[in-house]
Amino acid sequence: PCQTSTITQLFGANPQNYDDFGLPGHDGMDYGVGKDGAFYAAADGVVVHASDRKWSSDTASGYGWHVVLQHGDYCTVYAHARPDLAVAVGQSVAAGQVVGYSGNTGNSTGYHLHFGVLDKTGTIDPNNGYPLWTFGRPVNPAPFVTGKPAPPLPQPTIDIAPYFVPAAQYGPKIVMQVGSGTQPL
Repeated sequence: PCQTSTITQLFGANPQNYDDFGLPGHDGMDYGVGKDGAFYAAADGVVVHASDRKWSSDTASGYGWHVVLQHGDYCTVYAHARPDLAVAVGQSVAAGQVVGYSGNTGNSTGYHLHFGVLDKTGTIDPNNGYPLWTFGRPVNPAPFVTGKPAPPLPQPTIDIAPYFVPAAQYGPKIVMQVGSGTQPL
């Protein structure tokens, strides 16, 4: 779901920090993504939530700005993003598509990606102590992402058109040898 494999907090970790939220521990995996680092869709899906509000009300979410993608029997969560999310509710996304950028929003102590997997079927670890939410019950994301490669970094493009000017303005065209002939640039 991001360009780093550095995990800063595991699923279920630090239960003492999550008592106030009614959770038995951390409900996802945190990746050490720097400021403005991209969050990528882990699989093809549809955006079912994209805001800084809780899923079933209009109150602020501890996730801050976040995106929820539906992938059939499960959903994925990408939290603590910047406000300018890259997707909107109802939009179809492809695996590897950018859905947001690290923004340190909500209950966050630094820039990172909180990645969660929500089981909608109730069959993956159904008695794990986590509540059933609008989009499913939080389950450990590690089995879903372990060993999977990160999306490729986007390749920079350089527009060279501004470096070419009309021949009448600056002299003759540049000619390049191509095979047995020449070709003007």
